[in-house]
Amino acid sequence: MFIRLLTVTSGTNTIVTAPTNTAAKVGTPAIFNCTVNCAEECYVFWKYQTSKSETRVQIYTSRESDVKSDLQDKFGIERNVTNGKHNLVIKNVQTDLAAQYVCGFAFDGAEEVAFLVAVSMCSVSWLFLLGCQYQCK
Repeated sequence: MFIRLLTVTSGTNTIVTAPTNTAAKVGTPAIFNCTVNCAEECYVFWKYQTSKSETRVQIYTSRESDVKSDLQDKFGIERNVTNGKHNLVIKNVQTDLAAQYVCGFAFDGAEEVAFLVAVSMCSVSWLFLLGCQYQCK
């Protein structure tokens, strides 16, 4: 798996590992990585926005420590406060979850964006134009 390492700084808090564009086969899980370094108290969020929506939907905030209850059947969080990991797990990729996903700080303004492409077959050569990582299973 390819992980883009960079640092996005907002105040004293930084996004160390940002999520990357991903293509996943329908019916399989997908993971977006997001690791942060909080020099002071900070709240990390995950949101998503489909092409049919005008607003972002909040999935998770570290303040509540879990995925919103109405989204727990679709999403999970791999969280480790000690090392700053707040990875978003899409439990079962479906076409309606193909969207823009955003990891960021709730009050600082720094955020990183990645896209999920839901693939229903393995003829995916065009996906590499998007910079997606994909493996047919």
